[in-house]
Amino acid sequence: MGAVVSFFVPISLFAGFLEGKVLGNSNVVEKEAVEMCANIATEALNNIRTVASLGIERRFINSYTEALMESHRYLVIISIL
Repeated sequence: MGAVVSFFVPISLFAGFLEGKVLGNSNVVEKEAVEMCANIATEALNNIRTVASLGIERRFINSYTEALMESHRYLVIISIL
């Protein structure tokens, strides 16, 4: 019984370490994506007259959506692991 426990304890500790690393990395990626989206939205809203007069609303919407989707793709891959 002691041999079985001494075999699985290091494996369980290593798995916990890996889980912590993965969750830590996903938080960083999510934070960066939210910051990027906030910057895009702030830029569009601060310059709303220029954006509207040039007709580039769709460009800002696409940039915002792309930033969110990049984070989403990464988080889906991490959740599968």
